This record gives sequence, structure tokens and C-alpha cells, in this order.
Amino acid sequence: MTNTDNTDQSVLRDLRKLVPDRPVRVSEGLAIIDGIAAKFRTLAQDRGAHTPEDLISQIASIQIQRRDLLVDAETSWWPLERQWVIRLNRRTDPRDQQFALLREFARIIWQPFEAIYPWLHRTILEQVAGHAADRFAAEVLVPTAQLRQAQQAGIVDAVALADRFGVTPDTIRWKLHDLNSGLPTARNPKRALPGDEAA
Repeated sequence: MTNTDNTDQSVLRDLRKLVPDRPVRVSEGLAIIDGIAAKFRTLAQDRGAHTPEDLISQIASIQIQRRDLLVDAETSWWPLERQWVIRLNRRTDPRDQQFALLREFARIIWQPFEAIYPWLHRTILEQVAGHAADRFAAEVLVPTAQLRQAQQAGIVDAVALADRFGVTPDTIRWKLHDLNSGLPTARNPKRALPGDEAA
């Protein structure tokens, strides 16, 4: 077994261990998502990954591509290759590409999402799933504890915070809104749904 295979098995296995195998309330689900994000950061640090892509690209069952897309990102499952393919819009800001990559990766971690919230209507389920994926991405890139520390140190401007964490100001604004409201709102609706891949 190769090192890549080991990484493939261990990273997804360790993250999926944190996904409940029972229905949960939305509020409980948010805490679980934050825990998965913290575990991702730990795994990345342990493996010397400097960016989220450094870690995700080591996983043999995931392929990352960059294409000209009509959306920020899209993900599909290739059954013959037994591989997830995440396509990122190469025309977007590289910082947004990292956010989009994490968002798509989150959906792979907890497939199928409806097993966690079986009582939600499909329309609401997609909204909650989108919010959960965005929250995971934002927590990986901008850990809440570190964000609070920066604010306590007097850094409150969105642009200054974005520079500190290496993200866009829109990511900081969404993160702050999410922390203050807790409402399931997607950061960016420009994402292809399964079966809706851009040509």
C-alpha cells in the first residue's frame, strides 16, 4: 500500500468518524461541523500541508481540476474510476478557489447528507447542506477562536481581517454574519447541483 493510499484511507476515515450515524438537530449539526473543521486543521498540520489543497490533493479518491465554469465549483462521482472529481473555476480569485474546494470537500465527507437530516424537505435540505459546507470551509480558513482573538486585539476591519487570514473580505463578512445570526444561509449560491454540471 502506498503512502497516498494510506493518506486516502486515514484522512477521510478520521473525518467521517465525526459524522453522526443518526439524525441530529440543525443546532447540533453546526457544532459537529466545527469539530470536523478542527480535525481537518489538525490533520493538515500533522501532515505538513500548508494549504487545504495540499492535504486534499493527497487523497487518491479525489481529483481536483481547474476549468472555465459558469459556477464557482462543481463535484461529480466517477463510478468507473471510483473517484470524486472537484472542478474549480480557474477564473475566480485563488482565495475563493480554496474556499470552494473546502466547500465541495465537505459534501464528500458527509455523503449522504440526508441521512443526518431525514426529516427535512429536499428544498430545505439543500439550503442546510449548503450552509453546512460553507461553515466548514469558513471554520477551516478562519477558525472562530483565532478570529475572536484578532478582534480583541483591535483588528475589526473586514479587509484587515481578510489579509490576516489569507481570505477574501466576503469570506470574513459571511463568517461574522454566520456567527452572529446562526441562520442557514449560503455564502455563495453559484454552485452546480448534482447533475447540473456546466458545459
